[in-house]
Amino acid sequence: MSTINHIESHFQSSNQIPQSNPSTLTFLENIDRLLNLTNSTYSGIQYTGIRGLNDFSCTSFKMLVVVFSKFRSMKSIFKLVNSPDEKVRSETLSLLWNFSAEESLKVKMFEERVLNYIGSLFNYQDENLLLRTSAIIQNLCEFRFEKGAINQNQIKMVTQYKELLPTIIQRSNHQDVRIKFLSCNTLCNLSMNEENRKLFQQMNIFQDVIGEFNQNYLNDIELPSSFNWVTLQPLLGLISSKDKEVQIFILYCVLSFSLSEKYNRRLWRVLANNHGIESLLKLKKSKIPLVSELSIKICTILKIEKQKIETLKHDSNECLENEISKLFNNENMFPDLIIKCNDKPNFYLHRSICVSRCPKLKIILDSLSNENNDNIGQQQQQQQQSNDNFKKSSTGIEKEFLNSSEIGKMIISNINYGDKQIIELQLELYEIFFEISKWIYGIHSNISSESTTKSIMKIAYYLELSDIVQECEYSLWHHIDLNNCSEILNLSLQCKAKQLENVTVEFILRNLDSLYLGNAKSDFLNHCFNQDLNIDKLWYSGGTNNWTPLIKNHIINSYQLQQQQFKVEIHELNNQNNHHNQNHQNSYHFNNNNNNNNNNNNSNNNNNNNNNNNIQHHSSYNDYDSYR
Repeated sequence: MSTINHIESHFQSSNQIPQSNPSTLTFLENIDRLLNLTNSTYSGIQYTGIRGLNDFSCTSFKMLVVVFSKFRSMKSIFKLVNSPDEKVRSETLSLLWNFSAEESLKVKMFEERVLNYIGSLFNYQDENLLLRTSAIIQNLCEFRFEKGAINQNQIKMVTQYKELLPTIIQRSNHQDVRIKFLSCNTLCNLSMNEENRKLFQQMNIFQDVIGEFNQNYLNDIELPSSFNWVTLQPLLGLISSKDKEVQIFILYCVLSFSLSEKYNRRLWRVLANNHGIESLLKLKKSKIPLVSELSIKICTILKIEKQKIETLKHDSNECLENEISKLFNNENMFPDLIIKCNDKPNFYLHRSICVSRCPKLKIILDSLSNENNDNIGQQQQQQQQSNDNFKKSSTGIEKEFLNSSEIGKMIISNINYGDKQIIELQLELYEIFFEISKWIYGIHSNISSESTTKSIMKIAYYLELSDIVQECEYSLWHHIDLNNCSEILNLSLQCKAKQLENVTVEFILRNLDSLYLGNAKSDFLNHCFNQDLNIDKLWYSGGTNNWTPLIKNHIINSYQLQQQQFKVEIHELNNQNNHHNQNHQNSYHFNNNNNNNNNNNNSNNNNNNNNNNNIQHHSSYNDYDSYR
């Protein structure tokens, strides 16, 4: 049992029976005492603290993860990364390696700036240290978490830490193949984000780094499965990559795992969680020979041939989307809706396709057809009387919708020219509608720019295009920081984007010490939100933050609910620990009683033996030899 009492009893006899203490510390109190030791200025005391936490990770790891994911900061642990004492530094990196593999700790570790401390070790050449820091970085940048959620760290790791990417590239040339593998794996994970991918293409990372690794190690098929610390989950999310070098890297790893008894039984389950089976079947048909060859080998070994019907259905849907996408912005395919903007090329659409995919567009197009415009052409003036007749039967919802969504303010003019409708837009709406139109035609482009995503999300919400709203939610997850969190939360509430709202609230609550300059515990828990309460000056107002009464009310209510939930969870955590300790103590006493009984039996046997020896002493030598 790893408790502080255990840590402090290193100099006591290991045979001493633990005494029951009516004031036994709770699990959380034990963790707090160990954290206090890590804050010491003496390396010996720091070592005791970090060693105690490592002991807990061996016996109560899940409980330890819960504590640091919800109730306690890891900053005091991070500081020990820079300890001059090699023992302290080694224990700390071991613990952080384990922590960084946990889904619930990855984002928090990044937000608490663990890379600031690890970055100070970038110039060290010790291979053991390089291996551990490379593994921690790789864990923090995983594309998908175990339950399928997208990692929020990916863009920020590249943009906020300018030295990180050059360091990873440098380590990809290291002599230790383990460090090479981790570095390439890190780059593959980071490349799954579209913004990072564009940067990697500019830097030629796919060919020069990942491609070179594939070329050098592709024939060493046992390499990936020989690493005891490689987990399947982070790798299999990469199968859906768009880049052939990443596809080859992951297929090479999966093939190695499929041939290993250690991994192959778990491959099916993990592939299913990541839509990996579907991706593998698609890659079998790849036009890149090596990708197709590796995929076929994996499917043959794992006997993945049972989803032909589903695959055919998926392929037919994909073919239909590809055919429809050819109609987008194609002037030769009989478009009847033309979108124009000053100094921008026109793009061409089909009213029937747009309206079928987005019914709200019919309201806009009908409204524009029936409005009187001062700048309309001569032919539209001739149609004015028929338009006036239509207006009399209109419900007025078209104009109300355009005004409430602010779309109407960005429409400059509309001209009906024969069977074609020509609409001129302001630049902002033109660019937004161009991206939305691509989605309407089945072209799923990745939305990455923060400002563009915010604008698209607003318009998509008004147009009731929930798929695009969800895509924008996913994109904005990667951009939440201290400078924009209140703005993004306000946007999520406006657009009823529940996923983005939850992620943003969680971010704010995790970073409340940096965002609220007062005492949140006393200010938020002792009263309901009151707009008259003068706390505006206490909110961090950097960047685009705007802490409106609605946002502050939402945060305070969320904080109160969180603290209530934390009380329940802490109580359950301590009860679970008490139950664990009781079982341990019962087991200890049981074993100790058995030892005592065995000792008594041995003592009796010894007495009997002595008596027998005394008897035999008077016997003949032949009888004595027989006894022996």
